[in-house]
Amino acid sequence: ALSALEEPQPNYRTAGIYVNEFRQEGDVVVSPRAALAQEYIGGLLIQAVPSWENAVIAEDDTHSDFYTGVPVIHSENELHELVRTHERGWIVYNSFESPPARAWIESRLDLERVISPLYPKDQAVFVYSWGRDEASGESIR
Repeated sequence: ALSALEEPQPNYRTAGIYVNEFRQEGDVVVSPRAALAQEYIGGLLIQAVPSWENAVIAEDDTHSDFYTGVPVIHSENELHELVRTHERGWIVYNSFESPPARAWIESRLDLERVISPLYPKDQAVFVYSWGRDEASGESIR
């Protein structure tokens, strides 16, 4: 079967293994790459989109990703509200395609993991969380 993913993404797979090991029922997962996150993590997913390329506007003026159907957040205020209204959650993104409000994420949320390939360095995947007491901050290759 053909995959909707553009190419294998071992760093997202590693991030998914980590998140799934520690996530709890009701945790929300946010990623700018919804198809990758859905493939490797699954569960309650919300997409942070830096562009509107793949977003569609529903009749009720909500937005969803064209390929996955997951809800889309498109502003820093929406991200703040999401964190405020969900007790626990995860943000997974790579350094090349960071979500909106990256500085806010890095300063306010807990760094869980940096999954970094040897090459290219801009493909590191960052895993942040909120609502957990056990964030490790580890960097792995």
